Amino acid sequence: MDLVTKISPKTVLHAHHPESSFSKTNPNDLALSLLLNNIVLASLSDFNCSPTHNNFIDIMEKSKRFTTTNLGEYGRIFQLNGYKQFVVTEQEVSGDQHKIDVYSLGCRREIPCDKHWDVHEIIDSVKQYGGIAILNMPFARDFKPATDDDRKYLEQLCFEKKWPDSVPDAIDKDALDIWLVRLARSMLSGFKFGNANDLAEKLALKSGIPLVAVPDTSLRNSDQYSKIVSSFIYFESNPFLESSGEKIVEKLRGVIQVGENIGYKNYFEYVSTLNFLTIKLSGRIARQIRMKSYYAKKQK
Repeated sequence: MDLVTKISPKTVLHAHHPESSFSKTNPNDLALSLLLNNIVLASLSDFNCSPTHNNFIDIMEKSKRFTTTNLGEYGRIFQLNGYKQFVVTEQEVSGDQHKIDVYSLGCRREIPCDKHWDVHEIIDSVKQYGGIAILNMPFARDFKPATDDDRKYLEQLCFEKKWPDSVPDAIDKDALDIWLVRLARSMLSGFKFGNANDLAEKLALKSGIPLVAVPDTSLRNSDQYSKIVSSFIYFESNPFLESSGEKIVEKLRGVIQVGENIGYKNYFEYVSTLNFLTIKLSGRIARQIRMKSYYAKKQK
């Protein structure tokens, strides 16, 4: 990473809060780490389809260093010595028929996970309530490649725009799709399919939908932060300085819609194999335990 990129204002579009992988972190360290890395806006969620997708904000608010401004359902502003940092709410939701995840950013309501919605219906709901909808690794689900039916559906959704009100705002290039995942996916598909990010780039180029780099890992502490968050979008100047509440979400939507290399630039780097194994896999275990606990309490 060159010096210009290091000092540029950045936005992390999708990462998970520490508890999603059994990690414990000091709120002061985490908040300060975001600031020192010049992360001017972050959208950070719990695990997939979580009923508690604002937990990261709860962690941040425990920091005593920052002055906090409550933006309601949109998120929070954390301010230190005149420097502003925005954290917007995010939820990760899975389609029912087509198993493709959608990131819901800055939505005014939580998307219900118990409805049997397909991806375009989720996107429509996100947009209806003012959120930004980003497709997450549309051509793969972990080690499993997308089916032929999924690919046809993605063509209808993104290129043919069969559902005009449900076109995603962006498609992600995911830093978790490391060589190990690609190799396993290739072997499981009889060496017919491997790199999901390459297909996502082609879909973005063909459809004209912006491509955005995301880290998709959980944050831990300030020492590890710069190593874990390997991917982000960045700007020549901070576009959110005069924004608040709903205007933050609209400003972010605007810079994404303008497109890569004009509204924003992508910085992309795959996470290390060690980080993938220790963070992603532990997160899978944590998610299963917490979801079982949540639904057990819900049934009582």
